[in-house]
Formats: sequence, C-alpha cells, structure tokens
Amino acid sequence: MQGSEAVARWRGVVARAEDGAAARPELSESEERRIPAILYPTTLGEVQAIVDEARVRGTPLYPVSTGMNWGLGSRHPVRDDCVLVDLRRLDRIRELDLAHGYAVIEAGVSQHALAQRLDGTPWMLNVTTSCKDSSLLGNAMDRGEGCIRPRREDLLGLELVLGDGSVLHTGGVGHGAARQYHGLGTGPDASGLFLQSSLGIATAGAFAFIPRPERIDYAFASFERAGLAEVVDSVLALRRGRVLDTTFRLSELPVEPGRVGAAPDFTLLGPLLGRRAAVEAAEAVLREELGRLPSFRLFECGPVAALALTHPLCQRTQFFRGIPSCEMLRARFRVDDCDLDGHSESGWTVVATVLPLEGRAVQTALDVVTRVVDVEGLACRLEVSAVSATTILLMTAIWFPRDADGIARMRRTQGALRAQYRAAGFHPARDGVDAVRDEGPAGGALARIKAALDPAGILSPGRYV
Repeated sequence: MQGSEAVARWRGVVARAEDGAAARPELSESEERRIPAILYPTTLGEVQAIVDEARVRGTPLYPVSTGMNWGLGSRHPVRDDCVLVDLRRLDRIRELDLAHGYAVIEAGVSQHALAQRLDGTPWMLNVTTSCKDSSLLGNAMDRGEGCIRPRREDLLGLELVLGDGSVLHTGGVGHGAARQYHGLGTGPDASGLFLQSSLGIATAGAFAFIPRPERIDYAFASFERAGLAEVVDSVLALRRGRVLDTTFRLSELPVEPGRVGAAPDFTLLGPLLGRRAAVEAAEAVLREELGRLPSFRLFECGPVAALALTHPLCQRTQFFRGIPSCEMLRARFRVDDCDLDGHSESGWTVVATVLPLEGRAVQTALDVVTRVVDVEGLACRLEVSAVSATTILLMTAIWFPRDADGIARMRRTQGALRAQYRAAGFHPARDGVDAVRDEGPAGGALARIKAALDPAGILSPGRYV
C-alpha cells in the first residue's frame, strides 16, 4: 500500500498520521524498511483502536516509545510494511507518589521529565547516559541499563494492549481507581514476560525511585590492559560480598586496526550511595582490594557534588545524582542536537552480549574483537558492566563511515562478532533489528504464548518473540 493511501486510512482511527518516509535515517544503517505510515496516538483508547483496525486488516504494527534505540535500529521495524506506532504523545505522569517513592508514567515520558519532578524531593531517578529525552519505559522494555542499577529493577508493573485489543495490567498497576499503583498481590506476575518481546504494546508502567542518599560518591580506578581478567574477578567478588551494590563499568577499551605498541590503560567507574560512614567504608575496601592487583595504576574517589566543572569525570558522574544530560552524548558524536540518525557523520552500532561470570571471558571477548578488527579495519570500543553479582554485560560498539564501503565493512564486522561470540559460548543480551533470532529451547513455548496473546501476529513481527 502506498504511503498516502495508508495515511488516509489511519486518519479515521488516530488524529495524527504521516507518511513512513520520515522514519528512514538510522544511525546503525540497518537494512532499509518499507514503512507505509507512522501513527501518533495520544491515549490508551487510541492504541486499542489502532490494534483493532490492524487485526481486522492483518496489518503488522511496530510500536516505539521515542525511537532513540540508537545502535540497535532506532525506530526501524524488523520487517517491511509495518505501520509504526510512535508513542511519544502518551506523555502523562499519571501518578507521582513521593511518600512511597514511585510514579506511574506513560510510554512517552522522558527521563528528563520525571527527573525534573523529583528535583528537591527525597527521591532520585536511575538515569542512563542516553539522551535526556529518551523514554524510560522503552528502555526498560528492552532491558536497558541505568547508571545505578538495571532498569528492570526500577520497573514495578505494566499496562499493555494485547493483540486482541484487550488491556492487561501487571505487577500491581491498576486502572480506573484513585490509586494507579497498589503493589503486587497474589498470583503470578507477568511483567517480565513482556520485556524484550512482541507480546503486547506497553502504554504505561510503574517505576520505583531511589531514595536520595546522604552521600553520593564516585569511585574511579585505572589499570594496565594486561590485568583485565583479574579486575573483573575482583569486582565480581566485591559484588558477591555486598561491598558494591551498584553498577560498575570498565571502559576505555578501544580496539583499533593496525595498532602497535603497548595498549592504553582501561578504567573502572561506579557510584557509591548511602550514609557517609558506609560510603567511606566501601571506598576504603575498594582502595585496598584494587590496590593489591598487579595491574593497578590509580584510585580516586569523593563526593560527586564536589567535583569542579573542569574535572574530567564531572559529566560522567552527574548521572549518579539522577541528572540526565545530552552533553556527553553530543560530544561523542560531534553533533549539536540529539538527532543522531540524521546528523551524525559517523555510523554507530552495538553488539550486546552476556558473558560468563569470570574475568577470562572478558579477555576472550577482547581477543575476539581484536581479531575481527584486524580483518575488517573498523575501530571498536568495549564497555563491560558488572550489573549484579550474577550478570556481566558487554557492549561492543562499532564505529564506521556512513558510505557504501563503511556500511559493508560494518555488517561484516557485526556478523563476525556475533558468530565468534556465539562460538565462544556467549549469548546476546539485546538484539538489533537486523539480528537473526535464535529462539533457543524456549522457542516453542514462547510461540504458543505469542499465538494466545497476539493471535493475528500483528505486533512487532520478528522482534524477539
């Protein structure tokens, strides 16, 4: 169906619809998709009407929150001819409970909008380093990572439109009552089933805040590259021992083609939150444990609020205070606004991987990237996140020229990394829209659940489930 025909049809269902050509620029240069129309609902009822119309006509839908899923496809669907359902105009904060520390928000509410409402209160938000206008709910639905803890730990419950047009509430999110969130009651909670899935359209969710602590410090250390495995093992041991209970990230791990000589140091950075005495005790343990490692170079810590604006860690650590910002993002991509899809001269895509709980796995991953880069000639950068005592995430970022040759080399690099990670026993953590799905042992059961909740198969076909 031509774009103009599709738009005319959908205007009888939703007030604002436009031609799908507006969705074409995409930072990771995934394969171009045909998108007949983009719809902008403003209410839960409009989303239901969209689903009802799509089910009758057999039209596939692809919902996005604000479309800032950079490096993994942005707003692009997995398949051609999906009508894009852009939820950015569902932007109400339905409930803000400062007595108990949560909010019920719609899919289009940005982390900046909610963080502003918490300014001067006893609570703060677990923000990401992405654009301040990025969606809280969209990031949580793809199991994104905040700067303090995984976003799935913030998400208390969901409101979803299923493929038959009905509405499902999970995790204690209510409807039609004075209180929009009432806490988890008896019976199973289906919230987790809808993360990284195509089982429903999430229109709202309840989010927990973080109590604003007496002290917010940063802990920063640097190490020789040869000590990568021992540093990862030490951080994991500190997580298991509950010395650390926030996300710590190993960064400054570039892999560049043709590099000779000694590799540069890498760094470790994370927040320490709590009462002053507890934070200072944790800093002392960190300084002692990390200082014992042969690869140790430097340790620095202190209150984030006391950092001078000129300090090299100032921008990176403000996120620990629940303050979202676009400055670091724009500097990284050398742009003046956050339209990375349209304005960034360099392309950027990521391969997100879960690693086994041992330092040598991180070293293996680094060796894999080095081999691939030596063949294809594109620079990569690794970031390792110890998000819990039981989870290590690896984000491998690939930078490339946005021309035909650069895009071809990026796709070969991406394919080689995925294949070699899988051969090493490493599994994907998040999928880009061009990734080939491996359903694994649960595939059959998930297909039956998909058929029950979305019998016409119209919701995000090809996306996770």
